[in-house]
Order: sequence, then structure tokens, then C-alpha cells
Amino acid sequence: MPHKKITLTDAVAIVENIVISCAKRRKSITYSDLTVQSGGLRSQRFWSPVLAKLAVRSVEKYGVNLALLVVSKITGLPSGGFYSCLSLADAKLWNDNPQAYYDAKSEEIFDYFAKQSLKPQTDLPAELDFLK
Repeated sequence: MPHKKITLTDAVAIVENIVISCAKRRKSITYSDLTVQSGGLRSQRFWSPVLAKLAVRSVEKYGVNLALLVVSKITGLPSGGFYSCLSLADAKLWNDNPQAYYDAKSEEIFDYFAKQSLKPQTDLPAELDFLK
């Protein structure tokens, strides 16, 4: 039986749920772990637009950039779509000291979700209910 094609909107909702779950546990997630937890969504070309949309969506909804928590297994730092929501000031801070920027901003995200009683999003298609 062929798999249903996942739209970009569906993929962003899936990733948002997973990353919120990580944030509540004060954890980041690697691209490879995100691929596994998302049921096989993958490829670098795929992650960049998903994380760019997640960055915009999460800044608008929560005031924090959830894409920051998706990190490289090698560096432990984000790449790709996370940059799409950086202000010029934040971009300068990131360029000056990526690790310090990541540490400070990830703590802001963890603190935000520790104070929330948010459940993962429920706007997923019915066939993706296993992610709720």
C-alpha cells in the first residue's frame, strides 16, 4: 500500500509536536532522531523548508524559535531553517559565538515550555494521530 504524500504543512505540524515534546524535557533533537521519530521524514533538502516554516510558525505562536532545537549530531548546533527568523542583532550574536547563542536561546525555549501546559498540536491529519 503506497504511503500518503505528506505536505509541507503536515510535516511542519509533525515536527512541531516532536520538538515541543523535546523542549518540555529540556532536550534538543538530532536530525537523525527527528527522522526516526517523524516516521521517516528525511533528507537535508526536505528539512530546510520544514525548519524554516517551523521557525516562523513557532516565533509567531510562542515567541521562541523551535527550529533551534533541531541540531547536528556532529556539532550539537542547529543549521538550516533555524536561521530564517533571526533578527540582524541575533544573527550577529550567532556569528560571534554560536555555542553561547545556542545555550542562551535553548534555555529560553526550555523555560517557556516548562511554564506551559501545552499539549502537542492537534491539527494533524487523522492518519498521523499516533504523534499526539
